[in-house]
Amino acid sequence: MATEGATATRARPIGARPLDRLGAGDVESLGDEARDLAALAAAGVPLARGWVIGLDVDAPDAAAFLAERLREPIDARANGPSGLKLRSWVRRSAHAPREGPRFPATEDVLESTALTERLEALLAEARASRAGPGVLRLRAIHADVGPAGAATSIDVADGDPSKVSVWLPGERPYRFDRKTMRVLEDGGGGLSLRTLERVADLADRAHLALGRPVEVDWVLAGGRPVICRVRPVQRAWRFTDAGWRVVELLWHDEGPIAPLSVDGLDKALREEDDPVDEPRVLRLFARAYRRVEPGRGRHGERRQSFAQATARVARVVADVTAPIGAARAYARTLDDRLRAFDRDDLPRMDEAQLARALRERQHVVVEAYELLDRGRQATAAVLGALEAALGAVPRDCVEGLAAIRRTRARRRLDERLARALEEIGDLPLEVDPVPAGQRRFFADLRRELRDQRPLGLDVRPLAYGASDRALVEGMRAVHDGRAERAEREQRGAIRRLMATARARPLGRGRAALAGTLTLVIERLAVAKGEVAEGLAAANLRLRDAAIEVGRRLVERGILDDEDDALYLYVAEIQDALSGEPGAYTARVRLRREEDARWRSFEPPTRLPPRRGADE
Repeated sequence: MATEGATATRARPIGARPLDRLGAGDVESLGDEARDLAALAAAGVPLARGWVIGLDVDAPDAAAFLAERLREPIDARANGPSGLKLRSWVRRSAHAPREGPRFPATEDVLESTALTERLEALLAEARASRAGPGVLRLRAIHADVGPAGAATSIDVADGDPSKVSVWLPGERPYRFDRKTMRVLEDGGGGLSLRTLERVADLADRAHLALGRPVEVDWVLAGGRPVICRVRPVQRAWRFTDAGWRVVELLWHDEGPIAPLSVDGLDKALREEDDPVDEPRVLRLFARAYRRVEPGRGRHGERRQSFAQATARVARVVADVTAPIGAARAYARTLDDRLRAFDRDDLPRMDEAQLARALRERQHVVVEAYELLDRGRQATAAVLGALEAALGAVPRDCVEGLAAIRRTRARRRLDERLARALEEIGDLPLEVDPVPAGQRRFFADLRRELRDQRPLGLDVRPLAYGASDRALVEGMRAVHDGRAERAEREQRGAIRRLMATARARPLGRGRAALAGTLTLVIERLAVAKGEVAEGLAAANLRLRDAAIEVGRRLVERGILDDEDDALYLYVAEIQDALSGEPGAYTARVRLRREEDARWRSFEPPTRLPPRRGADE
């Protein structure tokens, strides 16, 4: 980029960068959209021919300079009615405000002959309206004279991820089924169906490339739609008939979760009166969401009298002994069950035996899910008792108090991975293969950690010793420090609550009640950590059985890869093993695509039912 500034006789550009050549180095000056456009270009999503141009609007011949800079590409590419669309480049960043003057929005296409005159008027308006320095960043897009509009990769109104919306300014949106690209609802503007389908496909491809829903602006270039702007899309999510809440048994969001794990969560979290054909847990945004009834959930409570609070604390302390005892019993008996699984010769089993082995391993996983959910419920009960004793608990304290506490063995494992990361220095960007100078180190570390895997609900993570890539991912997770950060936040929340209890004019009795409950919180956190450790070990055995199923289904031509079995539900696996016809490969492909589509998305905690649905 050129240096910012201007001479007395000539406007000097700050820089001019083609839209399809932006990169990570442009994020600081241009904001997050530069990174998004670079990702779209790398993924092969068609972008408009255009530039981001910066210049000093106070230079005496800024309009002439800009016209000269832009006229050549217009003339060179014009093989029909075409020209430039000009708009301000708005610097979008989570940490930086918008800077400089705003260029008046113009949706019309400027032709070469009218360019200088139009730019003079627009720059004059920018000078008059500015509140900051005279640095203008301008988006210049080469486009056909014709329609242009916007699109979202989800429903523009309710956020339904199964739909894509396309519209022209001031017109009703067209809605498409994302999988089939069939028109679900006609809009306005008179665009051809072919153009609409191409725009919907562009929005969908942008979503897939970025791993989160997007809104794009599009123009026509050579008769075909191309993207000229991309931005995050935020919607009020109201597309379901029932209310749903993301499953948070360990973390708020550990990323996409495989269908095989969602199957286990549905079995674990079902209630006695649930209809057989109505799931309690669904896979939405590639995450696990549990159905919640209206009015269910934790609500803030008022402080109660000391006698009432004391009685409630006593009940809660008695009640939580059951889930803590169950968690310890699970941990005590788990090793024997795992050793029995390890003695099984999965490749020599027939289909019926293998299906039974899969169900047995899933049963142990389901037990862990159930215990973690009991721990969640017990934590909610303790929080209610805390509010009865002290009053409302701050939201940030609630999240901290609900954290798990790692076992000593897990902390030692994380410390070992952290030391390994320090010894390596920078993690290799490519691990297929690992750089020659690190191969011996990686091989030794993989042998040392061959039976360990990350904590989490998902069945897919490999043991650290299974591959160099799994080991590197483990180091990255430790470097991110989510588990350590959660424990630190829990300790901070406990200190904050105790300081509040002592500072308020509530009496020593209420402070003592708070002290008792924080000790119970810590015991629950330790119990949940023990169950999480057992879940990790059980998931490795479940994964082994599923991979053996996948290997056999690949041999029969039913699946493409052995780990495709992780993307099937248990009923589907049993059908496939028994020879039941089904589009198993297509299901797996769509589910894998969902993982990619939502990989960078921060899922909403709650999904309220759509307006008009039965509450």
